[in-house]
Amino acid sequence: MDVEKAIHFLLEQQAQINEQQGRFNEQQARLKEEQAQFERGLNGLRKLMLVGMKMLVKNERAQARTDAALSALIEAQMRTEARLDRTDARFERLMAALLQKRTNGRG
Repeated sequence: MDVEKAIHFLLEQQAQINEQQGRFNEQQARLKEEQAQFERGLNGLRKLMLVGMKMLVKNERAQARTDAALSALIEAQMRTEARLDRTDARFERLMAALLQKRTNGRG
């Protein structure tokens, strides 16, 4: 009887171990799938980050070109304003001279 009980006990233990091993295998398979999903997501983030970095570099270059163009426009506008001021002054002198001639001829 003791041998039968021992065999029965061993068989029950083996069945429990087999059941636990099955659950462990299922859990390990789920973890592997989750890890694979995580790695796919991480690879997607890496790609997205690289694209974003390239866009930043491209935008920085475009911003530098825009800044240079804006500086050139500002300088050109300042030169235009200076020329306009000189032209206004000449015009005023011309008008004054013309008005003076007109009044001198009648007086």
